Amino acid sequence: FSYYNLANCEKKLKNYGNAEKHYKKALDLYPMHKNAQASLGMMYYETRQWNKAAECLENSAVLNDSNPQTYAALGMTYEQLGRYDEAAAAYNAAIELGIQGKDRAVIKQKLKKYQ
Repeated sequence: FSYYNLANCEKKLKNYGNAEKHYKKALDLYPMHKNAQASLGMMYYETRQWNKAAECLENSAVLNDSNPQTYAALGMTYEQLGRYDEAAAAYNAAIELGIQGKDRAVIKQKLKKYQ
């Protein structure tokens, strides 16, 4: 898991190229590493690489289908891609899985657009 930790440090420093390299190395060694998959997806989201973000977050959702944050992030990514039906489905999954606080309120507001 040291590649994962190193990737997180690089991401925090906005050294995205190094972060990507280390996340991918972590995933090469541990393909089922759900946190590395999600973190890589969020890094892609932050750098506006929507298709890559969607792919990683979809993989993360398969590996950890009970994490509402993953579905919230996936919904945001789908919105950026113009995939609004999929965004609504991801947001609904986040609500059903019990997302809380400010995130829940934001998602409920977003869902109103799709009704």
